[in-house]
Amino acid sequence: MPKRRAESLPTASFPHVRSRSAKLRKLACQELHAAVLLSDDLLALVLAHLDPASSDGARAAAVCHRWHRLLSNALAQRTFLTVEGVSGGVRGQLLGELALPSYLTPLPHGDILVCDTYNNRCIRISALGEHKPFLEGVVRPRGAAIDAANSVLYVAEFTRHRVRKLHPSDGALLLNGPEGAARADAPWYPEGLALGGRFLFCADSKKHRVLAYDKQSLRLSHVIGSSGSGPGQLLSPCAVACSTCAQPQLFVCDKANHRISVFTFDGKFIRSFGQFGTAPGRFREPYGLALAHGRVYVSEAAGFRVQALTTRGEPLDAVVLHGCGTLAGICAVGPRLFVADVSNHAIHSIRAIAEMPRTSAV
Repeated sequence: MPKRRAESLPTASFPHVRSRSAKLRKLACQELHAAVLLSDDLLALVLAHLDPASSDGARAAAVCHRWHRLLSNALAQRTFLTVEGVSGGVRGQLLGELALPSYLTPLPHGDILVCDTYNNRCIRISALGEHKPFLEGVVRPRGAAIDAANSVLYVAEFTRHRVRKLHPSDGALLLNGPEGAARADAPWYPEGLALGGRFLFCADSKKHRVLAYDKQSLRLSHVIGSSGSGPGQLLSPCAVACSTCAQPQLFVCDKANHRISVFTFDGKFIRSFGQFGTAPGRFREPYGLALAHGRVYVSEAAGFRVQALTTRGEPLDAVVLHGCGTLAGICAVGPRLFVADVSNHAIHSIRAIAEMPRTSAV
């Protein structure tokens, strides 16, 4: 993986570090244009010049109302990736400090769980950037998934070659999964977990596969992928994410193949998208993966950027995180994305969905 010199980042809460880039100014202009186009005053002005008694006037009024609704919906779905702030930035063990954070997981009530890997803990960070204790004593955590409905937390322990099932409130052990690099049913290097249906999916980067465990028993159900670069094969897979559409699908960051591969939950290969490169829709070591807002968000370890794509892989937007180090896990909470910066021991905040102006019903 190409190395990049880490730059000093200020320790700050997310809302207080704002980028004044040209892109942000462009976003402000776009939102101003949207406010004008969607203004009820503008609509009323247009309608005032129409004669509602005439058939032409009635048709024109109907067109105006429809235009207003369609434009509102279209603009609300636009993607605006804008860097907002950073939390952390100092390596250490104190609260507010991190040591090589890797993967992120959304928690109930808008917080995120951070695998603070080299501090052997998981911490909670609020949307305002406040660090809170969460779970101590996990060994090199590099992936987590939470089943809030059943009060279960799953954590991947990288150097223990296993997945643990814990109680999220106190970290009490519920069950250990298969353990040991030599075992066929255990991950050699687990990094990245996702829940889908009755399965817990675990990326095994060293053995170039994804393990599908029964989420209740942590017994291996089946293996997805094999080492290689052909269709359905994987090289150093890391993050995994599950869609919740009518036909559930598993998305895998196929890091060393510089692509995203998609499978059914039972392991049937569906498609892949992406290849090595810097053009939109191409990747340089995709490392983090999140499905939200009907889109796929990918962070690139060696590309130093985050991309937004459709679920078919068509590029929508991208933002470069200037001064960042190796980017790892990514997750979405509300309209924002949070991305782990391993080299700088920080978490970046990115706005993914523009806040559109409120209008009354038309």
